[in-house]
Amino acid sequence: MYVRGLYFDSSAMVFGDTKKRGLQSIVHFFMKIKYCIFIISLLLCSCKKQQEDDSWIVNIIVENIVKPNPYLIQTGYFSVSDSHQVQFAKGNLQRKDVTYRFAPTQLHCCHILGLSNEGYEDLFPYESSEDLYEIDGESWRTLTITEWNHLLYHRKNARLLMGQARVEGLNGLVLLPDSWQGVEDLVFVPSPKEASENIYTINEWHRLEAAGAVFLPTAGFQRSDEVSFVGLYGYYWSSSLYYVFFAYRGISVYPLDGEYIPTHISIRLVK
Repeated sequence: MYVRGLYFDSSAMVFGDTKKRGLQSIVHFFMKIKYCIFIISLLLCSCKKQQEDDSWIVNIIVENIVKPNPYLIQTGYFSVSDSHQVQFAKGNLQRKDVTYRFAPTQLHCCHILGLSNEGYEDLFPYESSEDLYEIDGESWRTLTITEWNHLLYHRKNARLLMGQARVEGLNGLVLLPDSWQGVEDLVFVPSPKEASENIYTINEWHRLEAAGAVFLPTAGFQRSDEVSFVGLYGYYWSSSLYYVFFAYRGISVYPLDGEYIPTHISIRLVK
C-alpha cells in the first residue's frame, strides 16, 4: 500500500494492533482478579471481626446449654405459685466454717454413721440474713413459707405429687415435678403418711431422680449440742420463721414459736 510515496505493510499493522489489544485484555483480566481478591479479603476480615465480636454469645450458649448446672435436678420443675416454677438442688446444703457446698447426693446426711463428711455440717440455725447463698459463683435461695405451702398443698395435683419413701433404708419425703409421667416398672404411692409403701433400691431411686424426683432425707434436728431423730424426722427451713416437718405422722408447716423448738435443721436450696 502506497500513501504519498510511503509504503505500509497492512498485514503487519493489523497484527500489531491485535497484539496490543490482546495485551490490554490480559492486563485488564489480571486487574479484575486482583480487585476480586481484594474484595474477598475485605469480606473475610469482616467475617473474622464479626466472629470475634459475637464470640461472647457463643460462650454464653456453651456455658448455659452445653454445660448445664451440675447441682440442679435438670428434669424437675416445681410450681411454687400460680406463675412461677423452681428447680431443686441435688442435695442438702452443707457448711464448713464459711464455705458452703451441696451434699454429694440427695440421700446424704452428715449425721448418719459411717459417712465421711470432711468436717461439714448440714443442720443450720435460722438466719434471715442468709436467705440467699452463693455457691461456685451462682446464687441460690430458700423457699418462702408461701411457696412451701403452694408446693405441698396448692399446686395442681399436689397430693398426687408427694409422698413418704424409703431409699436404701433411709426415710424421706419425695416431691415429684409438675410434669410427672411416672417411671416404667416403678410404682409410686402418693401418701404423706407411710414411707413403707414406697421402698426403693439405690438403682431404682436413680431412675426416679432422672425423671425429676426430689428426695428430702430425714436428717433430724439439733438442739443445743444434741442431734436427734436422724432417719426418722425431717425438718426444713423456709426463708421466714417457719419450717416444714415430716415424719410417719404426716407433713406439717410450723411457725418457729413453739415451746420445743429445733434450733438447727436442714436447708434445700432452689433456683
